[in-house]
Amino acid sequence: MVKPRLVFLSIAGPKDEQLYLEIIDPKEKHLLARYQYLGELSLDVINDLVNDGERTSNDCFLGLLGVEEDISTYAFYSNTKVKFILAVKAPDYVVKETEIRQLLRRIYTIHTHAVCNPFSMDLTPETLKTSIYFKESLHQLISDWNIH
Repeated sequence: MVKPRLVFLSIAGPKDEQLYLEIIDPKEKHLLARYQYLGELSLDVINDLVNDGERTSNDCFLGLLGVEEDISTYAFYSNTKVKFILAVKAPDYVVKETEIRQLLRRIYTIHTHAVCNPFSMDLTPETLKTSIYFKESLHQLISDWNIH
């Protein structure tokens, strides 16, 4: 049985602008267009979920958005309307949503610390790409999760 592994992380701003996209496995960089497409599809699902008038839950974790072949996408929607999309490849393994929920909350915390840095005056989409704290913390979190 092949254990699950993270495929990509996408972070989108309040207006669905892409703030960050990280393809976890460097060998899959050639699949950038596919992962961008999955991220865009996920944004449509997120917007449908959060704009649903019947939605009663205030939980930021939106859960499983969809499955494309062997890649499952999950989402977290912050109170500032920042969207976190995480894709997991799990061909023969059931991924526990509680694990994904915890992982997305930790990513959200890392993101918050990076963009709320009082010493950084530059809060643009480049903030995450240039933040050493964000990159190192995220890479450590991802490597820990992939080997658990």
